[in-house]
Amino acid sequence: MDLRDIKLTGKKEIIIRAALEMFCEKGFHNTKMEDIAERANIGKGTIYEYFRSKESLFENALRSGLEYIDNIVVKEVLLKSTSTEKLEAIIRGYINILFQFKHLAKLVSLDLFDNVGMDKCKFQKQDQPHFVERLEFVMDIIRNGVEQGEFRQIDPFTAAFSIISSVFGAAFRMLLYPNEEISEEAAAETAIRLIMDGIAAEAESGEPARSGRVSR
Repeated sequence: MDLRDIKLTGKKEIIIRAALEMFCEKGFHNTKMEDIAERANIGKGTIYEYFRSKESLFENALRSGLEYIDNIVVKEVLLKSTSTEKLEAIIRGYINILFQFKHLAKLVSLDLFDNVGMDKCKFQKQDQPHFVERLEFVMDIIRNGVEQGEFRQIDPFTAAFSIISSVFGAAFRMLLYPNEEISEEAAAETAIRLIMDGIAAEAESGEPARSGRVSR
């Protein structure tokens, strides 16, 4: 799994990928346009033919990074059979990727909570269609799980929103506690058990029905 796997279709996309790599390596404030130009093997002036500022380039690069992450997770989810397995794959997939791309996780956190000096909520407003699509994907899985008796009767919207918020909260955690020693496996397992035990249909004993070993 590599940011270089992001599909390139033109010079603009080459710039976006180079920017994403640099922002992930050095952070927003420490990345200069000259760094991005060198990584993309183009002149600095060429960047401004496509993006008016570093902030604009950051927004586009972050969006591409999130879409890349979504594509990886969705491919894994589609390999699963039950709604329980699919939901676990979503939780595990996002947390594992955020751990592997820690600088990207920090960028997500900065945009959500600090906006790196940009207009407040600017990126979030532009990302709303993408977020809604991600939310509806999770909602569909929850609806199917309820219909199949895997999950208890819950509101799909509230549950899906809570799950996505919890998963991406891992990114904010990395920003607050950068030196914390916790494995991605431990973080994923904890999130999976908290979420899945909360929505699982009750067994006859009244306890949450467990699917056995958490799916990989």
